[in-house]
Formats: sequence, C-alpha cells, structure tokens
Amino acid sequence: LRAHPAGLAGVGALPLALSFAGPRPNPITSLAQFAFDLPREARVSLAIYDLSGRRVADLATGRYSPGRHEASWNATDARGNRANAGLYFARFATAGLSRTVRVALLP
Repeated sequence: LRAHPAGLAGVGALPLALSFAGPRPNPITSLAQFAFDLPREARVSLAIYDLSGRRVADLATGRYSPGRHEASWNATDARGNRANAGLYFARFATAGLSRTVRVALLP
C-alpha cells in the first residue's frame, strides 16, 4: 500500500468520490500538476505518452491509500532528458475510472 510514493503527497480529508484532475497549468513550460481522489484503496496508473503512443514517463503506479494524491511531471522522459515541445497525453486509470487528457508542452 502506498500512501505517499515519491513525487506524490496525500492531502486533506478522505474524498467521497473517485476523481482525476489534470494537468495544471496547461499548456506547460516545465511542470504540470495532476491530482486524483480515491475514496478507498486502489491500484492506480498515471503516465505520460507521446503522439506515437510511446510511454514517456510514469507519474504514479501501484496501490494507493484513500485520499487526495498529487503528482507532477517535470517535462522529462524516463531517462531524465527534457521532452521535446509538442502534444502529449496523460492517461489515468484505476478501477472505475479511465481518463486521457492532452498536455501541451511549450519550448
């Protein structure tokens, strides 16, 4: 069970509903913030993909405790290299909710 994995922090009281909010700001130049609310423990996946469908970065993976969690993307790939300017997709998935949102990265 992960309550506060690297890059995430539990914030506030237990939410009543499952939700995903992302990214802020959008477009981004260097950092995007995402948030998700879990009313109960759940397995979560939050990752960034490029236009070809290649996974660029994992932001949250594993089991998370109930509560609000936050994750950030610092516009780098899994190797720590700066991602190229362009359009990306953030995909959030957990039991009961799957969402994909666009993330525009400016130079």
